[in-house]
Amino acid sequence: MNVKLMLAILALVLITSLVAFAHPNEASGIVRRVIDGRTFEVDGFGTVSLADVGCPPMGTANGVHSREFSMERLLNVQVFLDLDNNTRTSCVVYLHGKNGNPKLVPCYNRMIVDAGYAWVSDDTSNEFDPQDWWNVSKQDPNAIDIQISDRPFIQDFQSFFIMIKSF
Repeated sequence: MNVKLMLAILALVLITSLVAFAHPNEASGIVRRVIDGRTFEVDGFGTVSLADVGCPPMGTANGVHSREFSMERLLNVQVFLDLDNNTRTSCVVYLHGKNGNPKLVPCYNRMIVDAGYAWVSDDTSNEFDPQDWWNVSKQDPNAIDIQISDRPFIQDFQSFFIMIKSF
């Protein structure tokens, strides 16, 4: 097999794996109703709750503030859902980034906790680990400001091929 063909196959595999990682959209849709800080309705899917997040009850001022925070950020916004395989209603939520692609870091579950309107309530029966929301070392360190799907792959691969040819 010639070197160019092997490099082309390698590039295709890398692109495919990055695209698969960049789309945590087991479900997606527009948020049409916010019930409380962690529960909302998504068009075409139904009611979902933020995984591993606790919020104050709606009968309290803090509960109302938590709901308002979620309303300001989620109402009529496209979201991408990483659903728990067991419950299918508990999820990690990603907002849309540039070009309508999922913004991977930070996830909304982390955003509401960081803002002080919720707390981590790790449910070990689901597939998620809330520590991953803050453990950026497991992800691309540039992902905080740059979306994987926004990176100029073609330009990067052109540079890669030029570098390979120089050997």
